[in-house]
Amino acid sequence: MNMYLKEQDFSNHQIIKIVMKLYSFLERLASKNVSSAFNLFVSEKKNELYTHFGAEVDLDDRATQMLSSRPSKVTKPLTEDLLFFMFILKISRQIEITVQLPNMKEPINKLVYFRRIPETFFLESKVKKAFLDRVQLNGKRYDFIKHFNLFFTEMTNNYNLYVWTSLIFYLTKNDTFELIKRLLWLTGFGINILCLVTYELNDFDSKT
Repeated sequence: MNMYLKEQDFSNHQIIKIVMKLYSFLERLASKNVSSAFNLFVSEKKNELYTHFGAEVDLDDRATQMLSSRPSKVTKPLTEDLLFFMFILKISRQIEITVQLPNMKEPINKLVYFRRIPETFFLESKVKKAFLDRVQLNGKRYDFIKHFNLFFTEMTNNYNLYVWTSLIFYLTKNDTFELIKRLLWLTGFGINILCLVTYELNDFDSKT
């Protein structure tokens, strides 16, 4: 995964694009119930993946809910094909769009799979949360497009820093600052409790 994020020759390679096309084709076959045997195979692979990686498996909400309700005990070793499948899930996303071709009377819903470019991995969770807390549900698409340049600028800057030096990137990201703030707060709280207990014990000893 680190190579995909840092090496553009790898992330933009034609083989990656071909693999994404094949994965998109196979997922559409599974969603249309073309073959029950194939559907069972895909379902079992996703189940195995979830037992090894848990919440890291970024499937759609319905699939994740179904998998998380099953026993999470690892019964099979982690194989190379599962690692590759996990990699494909991490670098891909799916959206449902409504299309209507000239020869269609009514629009249809269609799943579209696409490859995530490396920059999209670097939008910090604090920014996403702030946007979701502020945006109106009926206008989230418009607001996202309106602020896309700001989001992309942050993603690009974070990505360039990560490529230059990942250590400084992880130390300076907002999520790290939030973690440090929480650790400092807990440390201060623990010190205050310790001081209070010490004061009470000293006060008790002085009275006796």
